[in-house]
Amino acid sequence: MTTNQPDVAEVPGLASLKWLFAEAVGKRKVNSAHDAHLQLQKATSVGEKLKIIDAQFASWQQGCAAAIEEYFSQYVELGCAHHDLLNSDPLEWAEARIWDVLSNLCGATNPNQQESGHFEPVRWWLAVATEFNHNAATEPTKIWHVPRWLNRSGNSAARDSLFHSFLGRLTLTCFDVLYAEKERARFRIALKSASSVEPRRGASPDTASWKTETYGRIVVPTRARTPEDKVLSGAVQEDDPQDASMPPSQPFAEKNQDAFPPLLSKYRSEIKRAILIQLAKTPSASDLEICRALDGDGSAEFPKTWQSVQGERAFASAYLNGSKRSKIEKAISKVRADLRRAKLLPRR
Repeated sequence: MTTNQPDVAEVPGLASLKWLFAEAVGKRKVNSAHDAHLQLQKATSVGEKLKIIDAQFASWQQGCAAAIEEYFSQYVELGCAHHDLLNSDPLEWAEARIWDVLSNLCGATNPNQQESGHFEPVRWWLAVATEFNHNAATEPTKIWHVPRWLNRSGNSAARDSLFHSFLGRLTLTCFDVLYAEKERARFRIALKSASSVEPRRGASPDTASWKTETYGRIVVPTRARTPEDKVLSGAVQEDDPQDASMPPSQPFAEKNQDAFPPLLSKYRSEIKRAILIQLAKTPSASDLEICRALDGDGSAEFPKTWQSVQGERAFASAYLNGSKRSKIEKAISKVRADLRRAKLLPRR
């Protein structure tokens, strides 16, 4: 991608940051391909080989996701620090810089742009994984054929479809994680730019109740916990008539044994706890937005019993593709219902 390219070279520190991000993505790309090759040498069946390829490619996907999560905020900080040199918003600039590297190393391009990805990085990965051939995608005269156990029909159409499938997986992972990181960065910037707390109607700002928290490398002021926060973490309900006489730290369950139990302590499921946290942050979030947030912050692993293929980890991918969508919707609906019973979400 070449978006906003004229201002790229002028930003101090960009070359170093680009190298660090590319090194993180490239290292997982190479290591996963080498690991796949070592494991394939010991495999005895086609089914076992396919599982190895799928799991190690998923490792590359996870490596890209981890690199984006680590470096996107640094790109944003760099863009904000040199905003006067940019031709665009720092968030959009940072996103474009991320896609620049992903395009070169992974073949993935932003689905929102009118640009198509290219298969050379995927072809290289498969060649190294299956035959330890590092030259398949770099030397035009070097012929490499996809093994028949991986491309059973043996024709070029099936081969291209295989490349497209792997590239699609990689692109979707990068897009989902980058989308979540971009929204987080937008939220952090909004918090940092706030000069004062907007008081409740009829009340004056209580800046003494504020403290500082670090989001990535950005320090922002945050308000003391609200009554809604206290319900989620095990304290009193906002509309309880005994609130005024009860110490804030006393658990709600101790005041009224018949009351709705604290949700975080109620849930044993990691998925439900993660969904609860996302709904506490954004009560109006759609199911897809929650899935993207779960993929972005890594607060819950994609359950093995939900995986259509070994190594699958993306909630948003499974939701969009229809794979296990009903299970995801059911889990989110249960948490929403509990929040409504606790009077923390409006009734339908």
